[in-house]
Amino acid sequence: MYPKVDLEILGQRKADLMDRIRSRRADVEVDFDAVMRPVLWAENAYAKWKEISPFVKFAALPLGFLLKRKVFPQSGGIISGLFRWAPLAVNVFKAMR
Repeated sequence: MYPKVDLEILGQRKADLMDRIRSRRADVEVDFDAVMRPVLWAENAYAKWKEISPFVKFAALPLGFLLKRKVFPQSGGIISGLFRWAPLAVNVFKAMR
């Protein structure tokens, strides 16, 4: 039905297309790993935080404020923003679970 030359051309195009698809899938996998790395870190941190006793969490709050005052004597900028937005971020994270 088809000449042998046409079938060979179609076979080569198919092989090229399969190579391109394989290459793009590998690129997507690498990009996906890069995007998901912070999400996985946050999930692991949250799981570790849930394992900690409530008494330790209660004691960690004043220690955190003391450490903040010692390390960053003039609060402002990024650190104060983190403390301001942390409760909202935790609530959003809990709502997503």
